Order: sequence, then C-alpha cells, then structure tokens
Amino acid sequence: MGKSLLWSIPSEKEQDLKLLIGSRITDLIKMSDETFTEYIAYLEEIGNENYKDKLSFFKFSFGGLLIQFDSGIQCYFSSAEDLNSIIIAFEADNNDFSAGTEELTHACEVENNPFQNLLNKAIIQINILSRVDLNSKQLSTPSEVGMEFIMADDSKLVLSHNLTENNFVFGVLTEDDIYTSKTAILKSIR
Repeated sequence: MGKSLLWSIPSEKEQDLKLLIGSRITDLIKMSDETFTEYIAYLEEIGNENYKDKLSFFKFSFGGLLIQFDSGIQCYFSSAEDLNSIIIAFEADNNDFSAGTEELTHACEVENNPFQNLLNKAIIQINILSRVDLNSKQLSTPSEVGMEFIMADDSKLVLSHNLTENNFVFGVLTEDDIYTSKTAILKSIR
C-alpha cells in the first residue's frame, strides 16, 4: 500500500460511489504487495495447505484491488486494521496506485476465475456492510467491513475485511464464496 494514497472509508466517498452506479467493470487488478512465490512460502510457514493456487492468490494475497470502470474511473480498495474497515482511494485524488506493488494480476489472467464473469456488467447497487457482532473496541472504529457491488444480473463482487473464516484480512470474493452471515447493510447506494 503506497504511502501517498489518500484513503477514505466507503461512507466518506458516497458521492463518488454514486458515480459508479450504471458503470461497467472493465478490469479487476489484484495489486499484491507480495509475489506468488512469497505468498506460497507464507502459507507453508503458517502450515496452511489450502489456498495455494492463483485464484486464491488473486482473492487473498496481501495487497489491494484496483477496479477500472468503463466511465474511466479507477478505484483502489484495501482494508485497514486500525479502522476495522474497507478503505478506498479514487484516481481523481491523484493517487499512485502502483507504489509498493510486487505483482499485478488481472482477473482475465487467472484460469477458472469467476471474476471474469463480472467484467462488462453494469453495477446497479453498492452496499456498505458492517458486522452485527462488533465488540466494544470495534464499535469505536468505522467498521465498514465489506462492500457488495451488485450487478444487473444479481451477481456480486464482494470486498471483505475479516469476513472470511480463513483468517485472510482483505478478501476479494463472489457471492459463491462463504463469508460471515453476521453482516448488516449500513448504507445502500443506488
């Protein structure tokens, strides 16, 4: 994550997010702060024998996700432990998205990637999610732990901060992935 980025929690960028309604996703780019080899070495170090494929690397490697839209807008998403939240940076804020990136992976480069099915579909709604089981420390943070981009065909792109059971902090998911049901919609943007 580059230090020059101007980060916000999603609700602070509601007006910018409204501009995405009706837009189509043209590219999903995982901007990993680690290489695939480093990712595999980390999994072996912690004794995790799962998630050693390129699709899991796209979903869970350390680093954010750049989304490009047909409107020309680019948004970079990641998460922040101190905010217990997804965070977002927009290209319009003159951000350098590639700072610190070790490996770029486009959704179309990964075999059997369900994210390819989300390309060129119109976004009709964006939901900002929180958890219903926040502890007292988390209640003092923004805790915008997820975002759902809902497409015209009801498919979803889900950005997750600690919503999966596999202990990866930031995750890029589809509606077919299992993420906690202990969420509530904080805000729905249409």
